[in-house]
Amino acid sequence: MISSILLQVEKSYRATIYEMIKMEYPELEVTLINDLSELISLPFSALKKSRLISFSSPFIVPSKILDLLGHGAYNFHPGPPSRPGWGSIEKAIYDQDKAFGTTLHAMNEHVDSGSIIAINLFPIPPNTDRQGLVNLTFQNLLNLFTNHLEELIKSQEQLIELPIEWGHKRFTRNDYSAYCIVSEEIEKAELELRIRAFKAPHRTPIRLIKNGKVFILSDENAQGEKSSKTLKLHGYTFVES
Repeated sequence: MISSILLQVEKSYRATIYEMIKMEYPELEVTLINDLSELISLPFSALKKSRLISFSSPFIVPSKILDLLGHGAYNFHPGPPSRPGWGSIEKAIYDQDKAFGTTLHAMNEHVDSGSIIAINLFPIPPNTDRQGLVNLTFQNLLNLFTNHLEELIKSQEQLIELPIEWGHKRFTRNDYSAYCIVSEEIEKAELELRIRAFKAPHRTPIRLIKNGKVFILSDENAQGEKSSKTLKLHGYTFVES
């Protein structure tokens, strides 16, 4: 059994994952990593005795740290192997995928490229929006974590790999931003698909650019009279930023 776990988790799931581990293994030393600087500052002795578990964390761990970990590093990715990297949920909705999934993989110096340990696939219900798929994905990711927690804690050896490769095309933040820009020529079906896929709090807003001005998609559908500060498009209101 491994004596020490370093745990880096997406903020909203940090307490849940920590408590799940401590409930099953109360004597296990578990160190929460809140940012990359905390991981880098750990002494060699702490890294040497530890395994790093990452759960949808945004941090890219430097290869020099990965090399010092005595029991390797594993990540729970909120997407299937066919969709590595950032924005996998949004692009799956935009491409109207019929199925999605989650992936447990070994970590290396490149994002979502290490050997795949396990995958968990599920169907996407018709007309699911971004938030709906986020909810399904993270419940699935928690299930994947639960199913492999014992193996991650008890096995001191590298976990058994599956003969599955990652997809070769990665969706980037720049790609995401480009899909959030629309014009007045966009068809209604395309606009509604982009809203379903890419409209999200704390993300790049969907925006319409006209005559050098930027208009941001409002949370409310178009109502009332059009003003110089708003544009209406297919029943949606865009407000000048």
